Amino acid sequence: MPYFVLGGMLIEDELFLMSALTNVISDTCDWAIDRIHFLSEDKIDVIKSIEDSHAIHCEFHEWLNPNSEELEIISIPNQNMD
Repeated sequence: MPYFVLGGMLIEDELFLMSALTNVISDTCDWAIDRIHFLSEDKIDVIKSIEDSHAIHCEFHEWLNPNSEELEIISIPNQNMD
């Protein structure tokens, strides 16, 4: 039986995996948006904050784009499980 590992949890149910993955993506998008907003309020090191915000935006651009119809998610199998 195929299994998946998500956040250290062993998952054997593919529907549960998709639900958990959706939650991870949602939480990650929320974090990225919150972090960009937080950095935009930094008045001390403006240049570094802009650079960090830009880096986060570049990293999560596909996930943050509301016009994206589909996300490509790459899953790496855990070779340590028996």
